[in-house]
Amino acid sequence: MCPSSGYTTQCQQCPVGKFKDIIGQDTCTDCPPNMVSLPGSISIEACTGCMPGYFENTTGECTACPAGTYNSDAGVSACISYTCPVGQFSSDMVANTVPTCWTCPSNAVMLTGGTTPAGCVCQAGTYQDTHVLNVPYESRTYSSNAVPNYIYSLLDDSIAFMSWSAFSNQAGEWMQMDAGEPMHIHGIITQGRGSSSPSQWGSWIVIPSLPS
Repeated sequence: MCPSSGYTTQCQQCPVGKFKDIIGQDTCTDCPPNMVSLPGSISIEACTGCMPGYFENTTGECTACPAGTYNSDAGVSACISYTCPVGQFSSDMVANTVPTCWTCPSNAVMLTGGTTPAGCVCQAGTYQDTHVLNVPYESRTYSSNAVPNYIYSLLDDSIAFMSWSAFSNQAGEWMQMDAGEPMHIHGIITQGRGSSSPSQWGSWIVIPSLPS
């Protein structure tokens, strides 16, 4: 039997952000959302501070730092505002751990006084082009995949069993596509699976706000 704060037959310490308050081989318990604890913590009282990128609000909950602010330390009660250099805009992501600034897409410039992506406009001699960005496979990464063949996620892929399937049917699985440069993403297009099973569709999709 492991003492408090251990788990598995090797009795390893509970990692940061978890605790275990009973003796035995049970797994460790997560701290409340976005809170941290020291390794080997033995009670929920050890979950005392918010993780970097979050601050403790008036109700004691950990809240993500708003866009345009950051917090690089754990356990603080406020986030720090920052200003980007001229011609750049602040990240529209929340929970920033460092000041994050972005430049306009290629051939675009920031309007005088602009501080958001909406301030990026086309230079003289260029125009705004909206097109489908079918990111190549080498620019796609996945949290997991069921078998090696289940990574064919390109639109109109010729592979008959076209699809990406995660290894497990659980929350938290993801696919990430690197656009290669900052750009405005206006929407997404999805397709059913390839010709082998065209009636199979994803039932819902969550898109985090990432300006990269």
